[in-house]
Amino acid sequence: MLCLPSRCRLRRLGFLFVMRTSLQMNYRCMVVRAFGRKADRLRTEAYRISRDAKVDWRAERRELGTAFCFETEDARTSFSGICAKEGFDYTVED
Repeated sequence: MLCLPSRCRLRRLGFLFVMRTSLQMNYRCMVVRAFGRKADRLRTEAYRISRDAKVDWRAERRELGTAFCFETEDARTSFSGICAKEGFDYTVED
């Protein structure tokens, strides 16, 4: 079967989407009570931590704040230390 470039690309992206959603169950999340510029600053810190640890991360808007999710426990622990140092309230999800 002839695969046009756009169709091949969609198949690859679909495969990556399936892989990514299946891996999301392994993320360790914490909800930080931060909105706006404070949340933006924490996103920058989360990016730095994940870049140094070579892990993936994501941020989601939640009712109580912003959820920061990391692939490893070490990255989440480092991020919780920054939140405690900066004085942000947070809760850890298991």
